[in-house]
Amino acid sequence: MDKGKGPEPGNPATASFGMTEATGDRDGGGQSLRSSRRAGKPSTRRREAVKTASRQGEGGDPNPVNTGTIPDMQRKLYRWSRNNPHQVFSDLFNLVCAEENLWMAWRQLVQNTGSRTPGIDGIHRRKIEERPGGPAAFLQEIREALRSGTYTPQPVRQRLIPKPGKPGKFRPLGIPTLQDRLVQMALKNILEPIFEPDFYPTSYGFRRGRSTLDALAMIRRQLDPTKMGTSRISWIIEGDIKGCFDNIDHHLLMERVRRRIGDKKVLRLILAS
Repeated sequence: MDKGKGPEPGNPATASFGMTEATGDRDGGGQSLRSSRRAGKPSTRRREAVKTASRQGEGGDPNPVNTGTIPDMQRKLYRWSRNNPHQVFSDLFNLVCAEENLWMAWRQLVQNTGSRTPGIDGIHRRKIEERPGGPAAFLQEIREALRSGTYTPQPVRQRLIPKPGKPGKFRPLGIPTLQDRLVQMALKNILEPIFEPDFYPTSYGFRRGRSTLDALAMIRRQLDPTKMGTSRISWIIEGDIKGCFDNIDHHLLMERVRRRIGDKKVLRLILAS
């Protein structure tokens, strides 16, 4: 992961998680996510909001949970991470398992056309919606499995798909089950704002709110002449790492993750996923 200053004001990453004034950090490992920065008794307002949202979801309503507190927590995580590049977050599992986070992950998942493609278990979005209890029962099953430690990801469904513009060439595609995709999305919702500030502003790959077109626009701005004369940049090099995600060292990658994440349950989930 590229280490550098956080996103500059006005860029997509800044808008995604919000940029507000930061507060101080606790000794050694930073602030507990359960407490407030204010002096005196720790605030329990966020926990009460989570409990209230969870109770609202017990009736089986397909849209029962107000997910407002998860975006609020994402902004806090981003702010704490940005202001303390060495902070280790060690109280995240309850946020991952929060019912409102699972509902948020479900909504994000069903917006993707891939939710209609089943994994090896043959289950897709429509089957979940037609089951007794619908998505609410499905999410409750996942939540109970996560909290009890019985959740185990299933093998992915392997497919070869054609490479665009390269006739006769294919790339492997792994299709996880809908349950595993939902857990991955729930993890992403909590981990993304922590790691986002660690990337350079010029990093565009696989980041929320950024795309290849954004990178091309930045390159074009760099090449354009300015009032000071022609651009100092005269070469643009395009490259690719063959089979990058197939050959990346997972042990090294997890060591980098542990620099930021100290919650053992979350680390186990990341490894399993």
